[in-house]
Amino acid sequence: MYKVHKLNATVPSPFYDTSIIEWVEVKEVKPYKLYDKGDLVLAENGFIRKVMKDKFGKGTNIPSALVSDVTIDGERMCSAYKHVKPVAEFPKENEKYSRACTYCQDVVNRGYKNKANPNSRANFKAWTEEQKIKDILEHGVCCVEGCRMNEMQEWIVEEKLLGLTEYNHIDTSTKLQSLSQASWYSQARAKRHGSKDARELWLAERAKCELMCRGHHVNHSMKQRTEQAAKRRKKN
Repeated sequence: MYKVHKLNATVPSPFYDTSIIEWVEVKEVKPYKLYDKGDLVLAENGFIRKVMKDKFGKGTNIPSALVSDVTIDGERMCSAYKHVKPVAEFPKENEKYSRACTYCQDVVNRGYKNKANPNSRANFKAWTEEQKIKDILEHGVCCVEGCRMNEMQEWIVEEKLLGLTEYNHIDTSTKLQSLSQASWYSQARAKRHGSKDARELWLAERAKCELMCRGHHVNHSMKQRTEQAAKRRKKN
């Protein structure tokens, strides 16, 4: 269930799945500062907004699960960017309308499916994200036993919150570069390190790593730095 703050008189858009919404009634319109970051709020126009650090976000920031798979008066809400558009702008799959409109699907897939330039930065970054999703599904969100983030595996993949888990180098002495620094993995650098291309170099670096949730990774890295500093002091 998703908690959404709303004024008593505000009517939500019919394109939301209200069966998974728990309404939190408020007595008056409140500025974003009076909400917690991440709260969902039903605006006066009937559309849900997410509270960001310094403003109400656009409707694109809300969970896709809130968008109902319905067509009303020839219109649907796009699950990607949450715009209401005519059904003609949604592709059909097996006689059923897609949840995302044609334009948004093109925007999301443009870099990854651009066969004219398979080695473009956008293409490579999209590919690394696909690899990370595969790793999360195969190995879980965090390698630390008992980490509760693993219970959120499906949600993290569905919402593509890939930043909640990070690659940790098991042996830092073999580390070339962080896997998140996609721009570092160039074709030229790959050849210097004995790989045929940037993707092969990235995969070779990934083989040195394990997935950790961000919290455990930060703690682990701090512990490693402390141990390394202690070793340097002993040498001196």
